[in-house]
This record gives sequence, structure tokens and C-alpha cells, in this order.
Amino acid sequence: MSSMSSRSVQTITQRVAITVGLGYLLLVVVPVITVAVLLISAGYQFAGVSLLSVSVMMTVLCSIAIGFVWLLVRSVVSTLNSLLKIQRLRVLRWAEAIEESHWWARLVRPSKRLSFLDYRSSEEKFEDELGRLQTAYVSGALSDIEFERELDSQFGIVPTGHISDESHPFQTTDTQTYAAIQRYADDGERIVR
Repeated sequence: MSSMSSRSVQTITQRVAITVGLGYLLLVVVPVITVAVLLISAGYQFAGVSLLSVSVMMTVLCSIAIGFVWLLVRSVVSTLNSLLKIQRLRVLRWAEAIEESHWWARLVRPSKRLSFLDYRSSEEKFEDELGRLQTAYVSGALSDIEFERELDSQFGIVPTGHISDESHPFQTTDTQTYAAIQRYADDGERIVR
């Protein structure tokens, strides 16, 4: 939704810049060049050349001004877009915190009702959740067993046996999923050490 509005602002700004540029070209540059050529052909070389050079300088200055305005609008739109994304994620995290802390929120499911605010792709959501789990594990909020259980849930893996110290048997055929688990487990071990 926010990306659509930023695209529409950029499209409108682009159209305005093109319109101003074409208007300046047709209403200022063409008449001034015509007058300069007429002055030069009538024998007033100094006046014609001066008018032509002033016209060129004004065209360059107007082009630079339009470029600066274009960059300013793009940076403002980009900043507003990122602020909007941050606010959306705050609302979603608030809804998730309410669900975890209040029994009635599990029935209402505000995070599910507000899920349309989430702009992230499924891959970004997955990576964010893994980062949250890793942070909670490193800070001590999750025990080893809870961390592994959360990872299993995140990766959609069903344990086939009990958890031992040496190995963790998984019921999965997806080698990429297993490799991702190993990578995050290795990252967690490096951080803890």
C-alpha cells in the first residue's frame, strides 16, 4: 500500500517535471532562440549572442533546479515510506505482545486482523522471526529445548524422537531446510561462545 503511494507520488512528480521542462522549452527557449537568430541576421550580433548566452545559462540553471527538486521529493517520499513501515511493524508487534500476555487476545487474534499492515515478504518474515529467536536464545529468555522447539516450529519440522545431546533427528526431506537449521544453530553457538 505504501509502495503504491510512493510510486504514485514519484509518477506525479515525474509528470510535473516533464511538463515544466516542455513548457519552458516551448514558451521560453524557442522564442528566445528565434529572437536571437533574428537579431544576429539583422546585424545586431552582440545583442543576439548575449540573448542566446543568457538563454543557455537560464536553461542550465532551470535544469539543475528541477533536478534538485526531483531528488528532494524522492528523498522525502523514501523517508516517509520507511517511517510508515516502522510504524506498521510497531502496531503488529504490539498486537503480538497483546496476544502473548492476555488470554482474551488469543480469541480475538488482533495480529491476524492487522496482518494486512505487514509489508514484508514471507522470506523477510521468516528471517525476522529467526533473528528474534536467536536474540531471545542468546539473551537467555529461551532455554536450549525451547529454542530448538521454536526452530522446529519455524521450519515446520516434526521431531521423530527425543532430543539428545549429540544429535537431533528430524523428519524432513528438504535439504535446504536442514542446511538452514544447521547454519542458524552454528550462528547461535558462535554468538554464545
